[in-house]
Amino acid sequence: MSVNTLVEQIRLIKTQNELNQVIEAVKLQMTYLSRRNIRNFVIGDTVKFTARGGAVVKGTVSKVNQKTVLVKVANHGMFGTTTYKVPAGMLEAV
Repeated sequence: MSVNTLVEQIRLIKTQNELNQVIEAVKLQMTYLSRRNIRNFVIGDTVKFTARGGAVVKGTVSKVNQKTVLVKVANHGMFGTTTYKVPAGMLEAV
């Protein structure tokens, strides 16, 4: 079933109870996908993600939480590092 078909079916929902059931199913699927993605990363992995400004950022996994990953990025031309808290779904292994 395509996404467009699903959206059309959701628009046909007439009661709040039915809509709540759909919302609960979506939340459960999001949790499942997040947990599946989080298992792909371990401390020390090199990863990349797209930051808010659109720049691609590369760094090293420093901690894996339930839904997010802490990524340390070396500051170019400056001393120290910056740590980003990134949802696992936004990360790619390098």
